Amino acid sequence: MKTSVFAAFLTVGTVFSVTGLIFLFSGPAFGSSMANDWLQQRGSAETEKFLARVQHHTFSFLIAGGIFTVAGLASLLTASWKRFSGPG
Repeated sequence: MKTSVFAAFLTVGTVFSVTGLIFLFSGPAFGSSMANDWLQQRGSAETEKFLARVQHHTFSFLIAGGIFTVAGLASLLTASWKRFSGPG
């Protein structure tokens, strides 16, 4: 694998992994913030609707974080495997 391709895989993998971890660990805070913004724009809402909104946004960030983390780690592992399992 060429050095420039290897560096690109490392960069993309690292960015995806870090972004995914941020989404995973900050997902509940992001979800609550987005639900609070929705409630402020709306003025008032039933408690069940607000809690469903918080849960929906939180799960969305957790799913996106998982996808980004797995994609980033897969990119890093593929790049490392291709780089170091050359003809030997």
